[in-house]
Amino acid sequence: MKKRNLFLPLLLTLVVSCTNGTNSESSLPSETTSQGANTSENSPTSGAQSDSESPVTSEPPSTSETPVTSENPSTSEPPSSEPEIILNDIAEIRQVARTLASQVNERMVATSNHKVELRAQLLNLQDYVTSQNGYTYRNKALIANETGYILVSMDANAYSLIKGYVAEQQIYDFKGTISLYNGEPEITLSQKATYIAGATLNYNLPSIDETSISNVFDELKETPTNSKGIGYKVEVKTMPLKYVMKLENSLGLFSDGTNLIQVYGHDKVTNGWSLNSVYNITFVPGLFIYKPTFNYISHASSDVEIGVLEVSETMSATELYGYDYVQEPKFASDKTQNLAYAELFINAFVFEGYVNFYQKGGDFNISFDDTAKDYYTSYTSATQAKSLFINNESGLTLYTQTHFNNCVFWDEANAYPEEKSMVEFIFTPYLRNTNKYFQIQVFEETYQVRA
Repeated sequence: MKKRNLFLPLLLTLVVSCTNGTNSESSLPSETTSQGANTSENSPTSGAQSDSESPVTSEPPSTSETPVTSENPSTSEPPSSEPEIILNDIAEIRQVARTLASQVNERMVATSNHKVELRAQLLNLQDYVTSQNGYTYRNKALIANETGYILVSMDANAYSLIKGYVAEQQIYDFKGTISLYNGEPEITLSQKATYIAGATLNYNLPSIDETSISNVFDELKETPTNSKGIGYKVEVKTMPLKYVMKLENSLGLFSDGTNLIQVYGHDKVTNGWSLNSVYNITFVPGLFIYKPTFNYISHASSDVEIGVLEVSETMSATELYGYDYVQEPKFASDKTQNLAYAELFINAFVFEGYVNFYQKGGDFNISFDDTAKDYYTSYTSATQAKSLFINNESGLTLYTQTHFNNCVFWDEANAYPEEKSMVEFIFTPYLRNTNKYFQIQVFEETYQVRA
């Protein structure tokens, strides 16, 4: 097969520039589940820390009674003031939050003046990205103690103090007021959380055992979302899952033997997992820009055996680009469209087509087309041509000879269109970026060039 030689001088130039300490521009930015988790998600990768919005307040009618006094001022006693009620039981707080349902605004959000003070453990962080008014803060934490678990909503300053948390127990004192967000009880912080050094809490986190990704996805179909297609079913679940591959430092791909799911952890959660091992993953399920994710809480080794994922359905680049989501659905057809898009991400498909690449900032990045084409000089031209953008690290920001040698796709990508052979592999959608291109995660061990 005839290969291109026009890149060698450029490669030498890049090597020289690297020697001189010049950093090449990074690959096309991906929208991770930062939820954080989204993160990208996030995932589940990390969320923005700016937040200019203030919580919307919906004050309930006063429940205090006017003291009864005697008609004779000389014999009357001074009125007694009722002690201020401050709740600290999470189960009770959740009940009070649900009574706010009749007070929600157009965004399905209500806040109150019901005060809360409690000590609890930080479980994870969630990013409810939104640019619209009428919501509480985008940064939220899931906390728990012996009385239950609940979300805590906070501004960017309060979030910055706890966003670098570690996997060990971290205990905080929280003070705030009760609120309701898309049907989920939460606490809106009135001041920054106070870290309690050396403290631990002894309690059993209640968790629901789940048997399949599909079952959880069925529940997510009914989960309300905000204007960015983000919402969580704040119900702790546990499921045995096989770790398939790393997507990002904070995002791993898991399988139950039938479907796939992206598991988002706040920071480098994938570093502690072994490929093809099975773990009991404890999580909170959610949708992040309409993409199903499990927001990681903890994991433990599992004895459950999970087989190899069977994949037979084909999906072309053109077909995949036919899927999109409506940010603020108004009609039943919008919801149907969003759910069809969401379901893509719990499945894997067979791709039959050709390897290509696009240039960005002097780097080369792999993409895939339905028909053999010449390379793209920019990612915008690749997007317009409906090329599938790779998310695998081995196919991104190629600029040294070692990078090209280690990329299994490069020989076909670097061939002239008339010299290219059809290839086949299994992939799962990673994300439809807000710039309207599709990123995919390739199962590289399934990649083969047809004779």
